[in-house]
Amino acid sequence: MAPLGGLCCALLARQASAEDGGSADASLSLARDGAGGVGGALLLASKVDGLASSFFYRLPSLVTRLTPYAGIGLRIYFLESVVRGTAGGQSFQDTPERSTKLGFGVPLGAEFQIGPGGLFGELYPQWAPLKHATTGNSHLGGMSLFVGYRAAL
Repeated sequence: MAPLGGLCCALLARQASAEDGGSADASLSLARDGAGGVGGALLLASKVDGLASSFFYRLPSLVTRLTPYAGIGLRIYFLESVVRGTAGGQSFQDTPERSTKLGFGVPLGAEFQIGPGGLFGELYPQWAPLKHATTGNSHLGGMSLFVGYRAAL
């Protein structure tokens, strides 16, 4: 019989940024128009680090050796964004923003007991609010899918 609850702590993987060759950049080019408008370009580079902790509740088995579970977890995101750009042929100063945001996740999954552990599949939606001057009101949201073998110790 599987335990009814559990606590899991994890360090979220760092998302890619411009500094380490990743693709977490957004750029905008401003074309010169025929009326003498000014051209330019903007680059938004961002990185996200985070910590996660989740509490799981194992539901009673409906099928022999299959245990569904659900949980809720706290997310702490450490954010940094930098805007670089040019306008009218002139570069302007980098504009950095840093913040720490709280969010949550709701893991839903099932584990099939095999040997000292079990095969599992888990869907993990996550969300946190985000308000930076460069991005405006937005959010950090995502959906993770985990599949693997979890050994019982």
